Amino acid sequence: MKNKKVIYFLLPLVLIIWGIIIYRVFSDTVKIDNSQILSKDDHFKTVKKNADTFSIYADYSDPFLDYLWEDDESVFDKDFTDEYDTGLEKPEKSVSWPKISFGGIVKNQKSNKQIMIITIDQSGHLMKVGDIVMGVTLKKVFNDSIVVAYEKEMKTISK
Repeated sequence: MKNKKVIYFLLPLVLIIWGIIIYRVFSDTVKIDNSQILSKDDHFKTVKKNADTFSIYADYSDPFLDYLWEDDESVFDKDFTDEYDTGLEKPEKSVSWPKISFGGIVKNQKSNKQIMIITIDQSGHLMKVGDIVMGVTLKKVFNDSIVVAYEKEMKTISK
C-alpha cells in the first residue's frame, strides 16, 4: 500500500518536470526575430574586413634535412630540372582496345588442360595461354581473371 502512494506522488511530478522541459525547448525554437527578416527593398551592405596578416619566424633546424634553414633566395632561383630527372615522359598515343570479356575456364579432367572462353568484339573464342586472336594475346590465367596483351600493352580482365 505504501508503494502505491509513492507512485501516485512521483508520477505527476515526473510528468510536470517533462512538460516544463518540452515547453522550454519548443518555446525557444518557435520564436522568430522579425528584425532579421529583410524585405525586397532592403539592400545588403558589404563590410570590408582587414586581412589578417602574419609571418612565420622559422629559424629552428629542420628535423628532416639536419641543417638550419636560412633565408637564401638563391635556392629558389636555381633551375633543378637539369640536375634531376623528373621521370615525366611525353604521353604515348593510347591504344584503342577491343571489347574483351572473360567467360570462364573449361578444364579437361583427364589431361588437366585449360581452355578459356573469351569474347572479343562480341565474337566468342576458345583460347589457351599464348594464343593470339584478333591481335589479342592471352598471357596469364587466374581463377577469376586473365591477363591479355594488345599492341604491347597489358590489361587484366575480370569475370
